[in-house]
Amino acid sequence: MKKLEIVPFRKFWQDCFNCIVYSIIDYAFHVPDLYYYNNMYKYLVIDHTLYDHEKELHYNSIVPWTDNQSIFNKITKNNEVLDKENQKDVIQYIKDNIDKNRIVLPGVDLYYWIKAGLHYHHNHFEHFSLIIGYDDDTEEVIVLDTGDDMFAEFRVEYCDVIEAISHAKEIPTVTADIDYEADIKLFTKEELVECAKVLVKSIDKVIRLKDDIWNLDGLSDEAYYELMSILQTHTFSMQNRAKIDAYMFKNTFEDDRINGISLGDTLTELATKFGNIKMRCVKSLYRKETINEVPVVKEGVLELMEETRKLWNLFIENNDQLTMKCIEE
Repeated sequence: MKKLEIVPFRKFWQDCFNCIVYSIIDYAFHVPDLYYYNNMYKYLVIDHTLYDHEKELHYNSIVPWTDNQSIFNKITKNNEVLDKENQKDVIQYIKDNIDKNRIVLPGVDLYYWIKAGLHYHHNHFEHFSLIIGYDDDTEEVIVLDTGDDMFAEFRVEYCDVIEAISHAKEIPTVTADIDYEADIKLFTKEELVECAKVLVKSIDKVIRLKDDIWNLDGLSDEAYYELMSILQTHTFSMQNRAKIDAYMFKNTFEDDRINGISLGDTLTELATKFGNIKMRCVKSLYRKETINEVPVVKEGVLELMEETRKLWNLFIENNDQLTMKCIEE
């Protein structure tokens, strides 16, 4: 048995890859807690696939997106993509890399992955996971991923590992060394302002495309249930994003008030409102009454996006009123 002492990042959850990257940083680098909150993002309208009685349907959803790939590239080196065509023994490949203390990010089809996952034996959905070890006695790999206890440590049997990686057609399996000399810095106020402008533009785009978001009619009850499960995840990500931003403002600036308005307190209120929408999704799933709830959730999310845009515009236009704290890195 071999295991890297990487622990799951659980300060917050935005998406799985975000937690993977921050778990690696927490393991390899000494950074202040604020680093994990001192990053910017934008909203994307993403094409998703839904299966209704084997019929493939596409719809657009809203997700907050941080450029975690750039962060990953910055903290790693000697990156290698698994050649699945010529690598006959995937398990041995994984073990060899773990033995060398290399990071292993398998691209997996979640249908075959962790049993505690939302998609296990239910829906084909690809993403990156993080393998931190293996156990030959039980014939399992040790992974960090998102399950019913959020981002945590799980075990996956070798046979499922092979299935999950082989069925992932779009996302590769990547291995890398950690670059312990990587220069990790907090954003300056000027950089935060530029990132905020990108965020506002992305919200503008979401508002323009609102008629094309979560626009599915005539689905079966099972498909509506699946759609609401996805909306629950995405609204939870939005809730956490507002919490992250609230922490950032409260801990980055000497005083986070602009014209008497506390940016941190306002974002905390927004997080609560996003949380209420997420709970509406949860309750509709519990009651199995999802058909009429999708437009209600959509309307609520779009209203909060407008509030989010208004707040960040306030920061962009009046950031001269804010003074950054002196934080040792």
